[in-house]
Amino acid sequence: MKSSQKMQRRDLALFRDFPLDEAKSEERRFWTPRMSKAFKDHLKKVEWRKGKIGYSDRTINRMIAT
Repeated sequence: MKSSQKMQRRDLALFRDFPLDEAKSEERRFWTPRMSKAFKDHLKKVEWRKGKIGYSDRTINRMIAT
């Protein structure tokens, strides 16, 4: 249970920080289908653990569901 909550916090932090990095804004109007695709692409390339780059499609789908 604790590990699930930890992963959810990490997922939400990635989701929260991405529009700030990309659009320099948290405003919902900047979240477009292009931004959604860019977020998924970003998750495939992000270094999430020393030596590990990119999340799997299954993990990305779980993150998006959160």
